[in-house]
Parts: sequence; structure tokens; C-alpha cells
Amino acid sequence: MVTVIAAIADFNRYAASNAPVGRYTSRIEVLACSAASCEIGMFLRTAGVNSMIAGRTLVFFSADGAPLPAAALPMRCRDTGSD
Repeated sequence: MVTVIAAIADFNRYAASNAPVGRYTSRIEVLACSAASCEIGMFLRTAGVNSMIAGRTLVFFSADGAPLPAAALPMRCRDTGSD
């Protein structure tokens, strides 16, 4: 749980900073969220990356059933409460 909270906090800082998307990612976004789960997608670029991962999406999610503290939710989920 601590790792998920840290990852979401990092995502919130990243989103707030307007930093450029990574060398290998075209975008990162919240796909879905609720009090018990959060999904963040990392969309990989189609060019300049290994062909085995080009154009694919990595999805990170929390789904252990324990509610996430509001401070750990992505900003979008805090505002709306759910997707």
C-alpha cells in the first residue's frame, strides 16, 4: 500500500509540474479511480522504442480492497470522487 501511495503522489507531482512526457511515453493519464482502486496508464511511444513495446500501454493499478486515503488519490479523483 505504501508503494502505491508513493507512486500516486509522484504522479500528482508530475501532473502538476507540466513536465514533458518521458522519453518512452507519449502520455500518462488516470484511466479510472474510486475509493478502492486507481488505474494509471502509461502509453508508450510508437517510434524510438523497442519494437516489442512500441505502441503498448502499461497500466498500474491498486486493487487490494483497502480504501486509498484521499491524499493518495490522483487530483482528478479527489475532485470528482470517482470515474
